[in-house]
Amino acid sequence: STVRVSTHNTTSLLSLTTNMSSSASSASSSSPVAPAGGWVSAGRLSQLRQGEGRRVQLPGGGRKDAVALFRHGAELFALEDRCCHADKSIHGGDIEDLGQCVVNKDGDMGQGGLCVQCPRHQRKFAGGLYFNLRTGEARTPEYTRKFRKMDTHHVRVHDTRVENGEVFVSVRPRSRRSTQVISDDSEDDRRRPKGFLNQLCSKIPLRTRGSAGPSSPSSAPNEKRLREGDDENDEGEKFLSAPLLEVEEVNHNCFIFHFGQPSGVPLPLPPASPVWHVTLRARIDGRLIDRDYTPVSSWDEWRDTSRVRLLIKIYPDGLMTQYLSKLRKGVSVIDMSGPVTTLQLPSFDSPGKAVPSPNTPSHLILFAAGTGVVPMVQILESLQELSGWSSATLLCSYRQPADLLCAQALLEQAAATRNGKIYLRFTFTTPGSLQQDGAMLPPPLQGFSSEGRADRNLCERLLSHVPNDAALKVIVSGPDGFFEAMKECLPPRLRSLASCVNLDEE
Repeated sequence: STVRVSTHNTTSLLSLTTNMSSSASSASSSSPVAPAGGWVSAGRLSQLRQGEGRRVQLPGGGRKDAVALFRHGAELFALEDRCCHADKSIHGGDIEDLGQCVVNKDGDMGQGGLCVQCPRHQRKFAGGLYFNLRTGEARTPEYTRKFRKMDTHHVRVHDTRVENGEVFVSVRPRSRRSTQVISDDSEDDRRRPKGFLNQLCSKIPLRTRGSAGPSSPSSAPNEKRLREGDDENDEGEKFLSAPLLEVEEVNHNCFIFHFGQPSGVPLPLPPASPVWHVTLRARIDGRLIDRDYTPVSSWDEWRDTSRVRLLIKIYPDGLMTQYLSKLRKGVSVIDMSGPVTTLQLPSFDSPGKAVPSPNTPSHLILFAAGTGVVPMVQILESLQELSGWSSATLLCSYRQPADLLCAQALLEQAAATRNGKIYLRFTFTTPGSLQQDGAMLPPPLQGFSSEGRADRNLCERLLSHVPNDAALKVIVSGPDGFFEAMKECLPPRLRSLASCVNLDEE
């Protein structure tokens, strides 16, 4: 038999259909062919894990032209992969049955239904920001001013279908609710007894909703406070109206922005973890935009000198970075949060994990590109105070030596380690760049550098010291698509052992 797709407006998990015609067996063995019209392949159904999202790129090719695809029980769901509040991807979010919650901008209560939580806002909006998997409508556990003032309260929904074990997602979104019911006879379950998926979906545990965390409204640039009125977030934690003190050029597109602690304003609480960041927020073109940045300065510097230094790359099409590039030194201010936990120690779990492990991973694998190297400096520094780890391997990818960032700090951390060994590798993707500009690298760094892309062969060589039974934590920080690319570069022998964290989705 082969799979016949049913697209429904119902929430039922029990409607399953199969085609038992005599021609079905030959059809199931043929290569999948994309359905006519606007559909894009999302891979094999057998490769979709229960409860784990996948980012599907649409033909537009841009960062925003993507769909978050989820498999839960006997259903497939496809939503626009972009949170309606801060444009962050949602495919890395947890699926929950939200129960009684706020279901619209007016604060009405109702059943939230099956939802995905935005990873970027899991500690905000007084309990998190969610999207119903069937309708795309925004949900939140408690009604807050911040939720009410969002520009939109939904993300778009796309259709899905399965043909011969291949999953397809519609290029154009639909306005009505859309769910996909998978046949019991789908490729990866064809040998299971009838009703297997229906039995299975009733056993899938849903993550318990965690606690809320800091967040706040924001503003637009001028010489006064960026936004008049309340400067507290939904949890009562204040954002600072931080003045721009200085801008220090690092290279052709990266700068260190020095922001000050406002005079007469009490210091925020110190960071709860040595791996932390701050959030900058502004109203840009009528929309509230916030971005997280890891300081290159320490909490001690903030406390003792009232200064926070942020290494920021200016992108030609970046909303926040173009906004920052126009701020005036000594005049402009911006909303800045206090310290926010990036990773929980000693396990290096994401802050959204309700019960983090009490153990330090025996081996850390770190992948960074561009300014994604900054949190890696914090991670390596934090290892100096931890025991129980054997190695930390950091692979940094840049286009050319002129783009290199934080190299001296990384070398110092590697040299200072006492409890384990730190392996460093810097790779430059532009052909000939290392030969042409390698002389500008610090001499100690030249032995840790190579030319070429960060691929599986390089990772296999770099990680040859990691045993096959190691407790691994993989942490990735870089541009869009970098996380998925580096997961694919992991040696196959290590993939099943690794717990992966994408810092750009936290």
